[in-house]
Amino acid sequence: ITCWLGYGTSMEMKSFLYKDLIDVSEFKDEGEKLRKNYNLMPQGIEIKYKKTRGKFNLESTTIPTQVPNSICIYSNPIYYVMHYKIKKKLEKRLGKRLYPTYYFERVYLNGQNLKKHIDRGACEVSVSLHVSSNIDKDWHIYFNHGDRIVSYKCDIGDAVVYNGVEIQHWREELRCQKNQYYHQIFFHYVDADGKYAHFAYDR
Repeated sequence: ITCWLGYGTSMEMKSFLYKDLIDVSEFKDEGEKLRKNYNLMPQGIEIKYKKTRGKFNLESTTIPTQVPNSICIYSNPIYYVMHYKIKKKLEKRLGKRLYPTYYFERVYLNGQNLKKHIDRGACEVSVSLHVSSNIDKDWHIYFNHGDRIVSYKCDIGDAVVYNGVEIQHWREELRCQKNQYYHQIFFHYVDADGKYAHFAYDR
């Protein structure tokens, strides 16, 4: 399904499924590694890296609040190049110059959900990329387009592209086994000529 209004002077995109956005096979084991590494932390963990003078350094470690008990990493260095590769693909697809803002990964576990929300200005053009999973069923992401609710099922390597600052989105509760997970990365951008351009590089 493609829900798309085209582009004018403002970001008018709603959401669309981008099949086979990028090859993620190199990272197929990363979700399971995170699940195993933090399996004994029932409160979950949120790790934040910051790139300074060309080097990534650990900035903070906290407890996640948006999805309690999940495993999250902000600016994981291993996805830095992917952030820019996806940017180029989106610019070609959308016909717009984009600035990167930030990226953020999350490993969802049994019983977790993503509550209905919209995002901050740095998420004008958002990409929800399915990297890996060992669950044996589909787990949809939902979008409120005003007149209807749209949902997408992403296979590994697929992504949903959407306007994160205007379109409410969410996921229902994940029901799976204790040793199962769903690994997602969110890549965010802004229109280089739009009203959110000042959020470039997540300043």
